[in-house]
Amino acid sequence: MNEIPTIRPTANSPEGVLPIRDHAGLRECLAGADAPTLLMVYTHLSGDDELMQRCTPHIKPMMEGGANIPPPLRTELEGKLFAVLTRDPPVLALAPDHRRMQKMMSAYVGEPVDDEFVPLVLE
Repeated sequence: MNEIPTIRPTANSPEGVLPIRDHAGLRECLAGADAPTLLMVYTHLSGDDELMQRCTPHIKPMMEGGANIPPPLRTELEGKLFAVLTRDPPVLALAPDHRRMQKMMSAYVGEPVDDEFVPLVLE
C-alpha cells in the first residue's frame, strides 16, 4: 500500500498553520488526494461556490461510481486550493451556514443530504 504524502513543517510554517510553505509537498499531497475532499476544503476555505457548482455534476454516489471529475477541472481545483493554502496572509471564509453546509454535503456525496444531518456536521 502506498503511503500518503505529508506536508513537512518548516521554520516559517509550523505544522497545521497557514500559509503552507512546503510547496512541493503540498503539490504532491493535492495530486494524490480525493477530489471531492479537495473540493470541500477549497469551497470551505475560499467561500467560492462556483467551482463546486461545476464539479457537482461529475460526483455521483459511491454505488454509482463516485467522482469522475475531468482532468482539466481537477487541475483547476488543485491550482485554486494551492493558492488558498499558500496565500500570505491567508484569507479564509467564515464557517458555512446551515443551507451552504447542506449544499456542500450533497455535492460531496453526489446526492441530496437530508436536512436532519446538517447540524451533526456543523457541530
